[in-house]
Amino acid sequence: MPRGRKRVGRDVICPHCGDPWDALGYAAHVAACARRQAVAEGARRLAETQHNAAETSGQGRAPKRVRKNTLHNMTAGTHNLPHHTIRPPTFSTPVVDPLAGRSDAGPSHPTRDHATKSSTDNDTSLYDIVQDKLNSNMTEPSNDQGPSFVAVDHGASSAPAAASATPRVDDFKTEYHPRAGRETKTQHFEDFRRGRRPVNVDKLHQQPWLPFNSRLDFDFAEFALETSLNRSQITKLLKIVHSVADDRVSGRNEFSFKVYEDVAQSWAAAAHKQAGYEKHEITVTYGDHKRDYVVYCRSLWEWALRLLKDPALAPLFVWHAIKLYKWDGQEWIRFIDEPHTADLWWQIQSLLPAGGVPLCFILYADKTRLSSFGSQKGYPIVARIANLPVDIRNGNGYGGGQVVGLLPVVEDEKEEGKLSFTTFKRVVWHEAFWLVLRSVAEAAKLGERFACGDDIIRLLFPIILILAADYEEHPAAEPRSVAAAKAIITNPNLGKGAMEEILQPLGLRPVPNVFWRVPYCDPYKAVSFDRLHAYHGGLFSDHLFAQFQEIVDGLGRAAVSEADRRFDMIPRWRNLNHFAEVISISFTDGTKYEDISKACARYSMVILRHKSLRGYRLLLCIRRYLILDMYAAREVHTTHTLRHFSMALPYFSEAIQEYAAIHETKNWNFPKMHTHQHAPADILNKGVTRNYNTKPFEKEHGLLKEIYQRRTNFKNIDAQITRADHDFLVAKGIRAHISLLDEHAQAALKEQRSRGVDFVFGHVYLGAMVQPHTTLNSIEQRFSGNLAFTRFRTRLYAYLKSAIPQSEWPSTGRLSRLQPDTQITESKYVKVNYESKVTWRLLTDHLRCNEDFHGVHRLDGIIFQLSAEEPCFGRLHLVFVYTYNKIKYPIALVQVFDDFGLCRLRESKNSPMFIPAEAIIRGALIMEDDYAVTGYLLIDTVDTDMFFRVREYVPFWDT
Repeated sequence: MPRGRKRVGRDVICPHCGDPWDALGYAAHVAACARRQAVAEGARRLAETQHNAAETSGQGRAPKRVRKNTLHNMTAGTHNLPHHTIRPPTFSTPVVDPLAGRSDAGPSHPTRDHATKSSTDNDTSLYDIVQDKLNSNMTEPSNDQGPSFVAVDHGASSAPAAASATPRVDDFKTEYHPRAGRETKTQHFEDFRRGRRPVNVDKLHQQPWLPFNSRLDFDFAEFALETSLNRSQITKLLKIVHSVADDRVSGRNEFSFKVYEDVAQSWAAAAHKQAGYEKHEITVTYGDHKRDYVVYCRSLWEWALRLLKDPALAPLFVWHAIKLYKWDGQEWIRFIDEPHTADLWWQIQSLLPAGGVPLCFILYADKTRLSSFGSQKGYPIVARIANLPVDIRNGNGYGGGQVVGLLPVVEDEKEEGKLSFTTFKRVVWHEAFWLVLRSVAEAAKLGERFACGDDIIRLLFPIILILAADYEEHPAAEPRSVAAAKAIITNPNLGKGAMEEILQPLGLRPVPNVFWRVPYCDPYKAVSFDRLHAYHGGLFSDHLFAQFQEIVDGLGRAAVSEADRRFDMIPRWRNLNHFAEVISISFTDGTKYEDISKACARYSMVILRHKSLRGYRLLLCIRRYLILDMYAAREVHTTHTLRHFSMALPYFSEAIQEYAAIHETKNWNFPKMHTHQHAPADILNKGVTRNYNTKPFEKEHGLLKEIYQRRTNFKNIDAQITRADHDFLVAKGIRAHISLLDEHAQAALKEQRSRGVDFVFGHVYLGAMVQPHTTLNSIEQRFSGNLAFTRFRTRLYAYLKSAIPQSEWPSTGRLSRLQPDTQITESKYVKVNYESKVTWRLLTDHLRCNEDFHGVHRLDGIIFQLSAEEPCFGRLHLVFVYTYNKIKYPIALVQVFDDFGLCRLRESKNSPMFIPAEAIIRGALIMEDDYAVTGYLLIDTVDTDMFFRVREYVPFWDT
């Protein structure tokens, strides 16, 4: 029975476990008990099978794998468990981008047990196709298909498990592409690492700042670039610097800049380090007149080769497709994250000539407003290299996204809206884009042998793997092949009217697609689902949330104020925007709508208390949308989670149909209502959505806007923007080399300077320690009106008696009573490392227990676990360290919550309680809800780990 419900006074004996159970929760308990026994029986049979197989082969029984639900079942008691018996989770020292840790979640809990498609669903065929494709990928791969990149071996213990041996739960299998010439590898969880080859710093130039006279000169020039100092500001700053330098008596002075020209000449001398921009002119006929346009772009191929030649990046490139699997105890489950782990890369590599390897590009293009009022626009083309790891590829540093061209912005108020002018703009767009693609198209014909920065000569074939853009920039989604599109547009028997009649329903224009000219490029396969514009900046912002605002606004001013107040009640959370009001305002940033959506459905009482049927139906739509968004946001997908994703799609469509039935004026027939149907197939073909989400691309707009506003004279802006953008690229490359050399030189020093080592307790670090030490008396006085601190010393003493091992007690056999002047060290900050349920990697939560954190009361929520039973939800009241016999005991006073279903929580009768700080698993966003009967709400959509973790902990919350 869920904790906290009132008993009805009638106990019934459970037929499975034999325990007496209150009649109120009897039915739910029997069903849960039956499931637990079925799981236990299955595990027992599996263990017997493995034991028998091991005995038959003469290898003995494999070591028992202990389920590490969260904290490795670190304790076996309750809140009275002694500290010395804690077994906090251990994490191996992370190499860059490892799969470190282990997961026992198995396949994620589906949104429903079975998908029942609506008879009115128009996407039945696509749904079936996705299901068939997923099912075809569930089979175990054959071991005769060879492989690629590296599942890096670390040490002698990393020897792969024998292919014939019975796999253990959580074992990994790496199947390489046949062109890689490597055998399939099976590794145990603790041995599996997807690491990167280390950078050989000896190959780096020891003075990477050249042609700047010194590192100090480069530091100054970089600072001036980043802060957009103009000529007069730089000159003034140089005078100040030299006036200070002249006063110094010490000898060596590496700073040589004296005037602005010195800085400008250094940037000009360093320009050759990266592929620069070139100016081109194109002429396109419109009507009877020819129109000329200027295009600034850099060679896409040359830019990529410069990165590939760089020894700081070359070891990080991935060249061969692989397929990754994880053993769940019954079968190998395939998982997908990076593009080279998906299907399309594998298929393309199979088409290349022998010895060829793909160098894959992700391209993006979209207009943006450069000026504050939108009168000046830019149209950047941004490129990323898919062979680099996602954290580098999607980052802002060296090796991340780079502007490679500026398309002309074609506008004419007199001609806007005319079909001929719309076609003309497409012609200009394709002609200009060809200038960027021309170099890769030439190289893709026969490939190009190139000596990479790791001293390996490779036959490179450039591939346009992914096109990331908002819907308007997408090539038409249909037809699905280049041949079919060419057949329509190049058909000489079709007149202008007949061709337009065929092309218009397909979203095509009678313009040859520029990507047809690039070998191995299929734009209809490369075009990808964009989570930012399809969900946050589209389906949610323009439709679901717009309906929410309309409904609340229609309920009156009091409802609007109440909705805004409840949004403002959301506790502050790291990387989550906080909103004081949302009903009467709008945003242009899709990220803000993403953050609004995470809590929108949690304010159902604003609508439900007014008994709005339309509002209830809309809340159901929003909740089912959030489930889709969480699946779309997963950083790692398995074939199981992809199936659950596709199963959830019809349920969202069903909710929309129910809403449309009672609110017929809203039109739900728009492209972004449909595009997410392609998301599961895109993930299977090109990896998870963060590989082609436009969110990291649109960050490049910010740099262009800053350059325009602070580094141009607002005339001939393309030339000025590209010049400054090139300087930024050069600076990134130089800074990356300097940082690598610094890290190498300081590696030993870092090991000696482990910060705050006295307050690291397993996976938990306590910071912001209050000095001087706090006394128990001061704590009791400070919180005298807080019921959570009632009998504080007495309860703490009772806890310490069980927390401190008896071997540390005095010879009298009794612990001394705590005195008012007993000192503790209070902590205002808790950093918790935990293993993600989605990626199996190490993540970190930064929690606050501070009554005045920048003027805000922050007592963050947590998930913690004390025993082998299910984890609990709680909220920090106080975190401190008590020292006894020179041994530090980290302790947290926690308000404990009982779950009440549907992400509702209420205070436990046993609350508050002291727990060891090591029992904290991760943070939780918990907010007070004065309307709800239970009093608290958990926002489970704060991130993917929380969403799928809660589904594992509390399956009946699966809504």
